[in-house]
Amino acid sequence: MMLDEIKDDIMNILLHIHVYNEKSKRILDISRTRYELAYEIIALNSIAQDIILRTSRLGDKRKDVRSIKNVLKNISNYNEDLVNIFYNEIKKVLKIRHEQIAHMKLGTVSEYPIEQIPKCVYTAINALVNLIDNINGAPVEYTYSVGSQEQNINLRQSVEQNKTIYVN
Repeated sequence: MMLDEIKDDIMNILLHIHVYNEKSKRILDISRTRYELAYEIIALNSIAQDIILRTSRLGDKRKDVRSIKNVLKNISNYNEDLVNIFYNEIKKVLKIRHEQIAHMKLGTVSEYPIEQIPKCVYTAINALVNLIDNINGAPVEYTYSVGSQEQNINLRQSVEQNKTIYVN
């Protein structure tokens, strides 16, 4: 079912944000040389761009892709206001994707400084999570597990609080 695929997309977006936040906090601790620091900055910027790409594709309005538009075709019980909030916010993310990632104007140079994830991206993701919670009928749990020997991470709370929150 496409709704489950969208939930999986959200989990991956939240995981990317969590990794971005954790790597950002430790960048100076794990970089012993300037080369290592540069490599970490490149990795962080790639994660930031991937978050924007993953989020923006859910706002795609084509018929042949996995998106909120196509999920809503098969569902009748959802809050239209939440849909409108998502689409208003995703427009800003799509603009960033279009102008800064997918297509760069002539003379624009890629730089090494860490790219902060724009606030509008977080706002769109929050609107997306709220919409899917509404469609689901209850808050969706986004839990990340790397194996049976480690504690699971509550990605939703970890992203909200900008620290790792383990599931008890």
